[in-house]
Amino acid sequence: MAKLKDLLRKGESETVEFKPSLSQMDKITESISAFSNAKGGTVVIGVSDKGEVLGVDIGKNTIESLANLIKQNTDPMAYPSIRVEESDKKQVV
Repeated sequence: MAKLKDLLRKGESETVEFKPSLSQMDKITESISAFSNAKGGTVVIGVSDKGEVLGVDIGKNTIESLANLIKQNTDPMAYPSIRVEESDKKQVV
């Protein structure tokens, strides 16, 4: 992932999407599928459309579950690179 602060500063673009929470899996997988069919991109979860860091709760199996959901709900199947980073003392994925 590009440096988080740079992504937040530049905002959404053709290759960057912000999603406020993990509860928006349909929109998250839609964006990932679109990026994988184009020139790639980054989805940052835990950030509002305006670039405000909201944070997400990361449980023991959150990352593994997220990766599995993405693989199961993208066609062709996407194999995401997932990282947890911190901004303003809040975690984003």
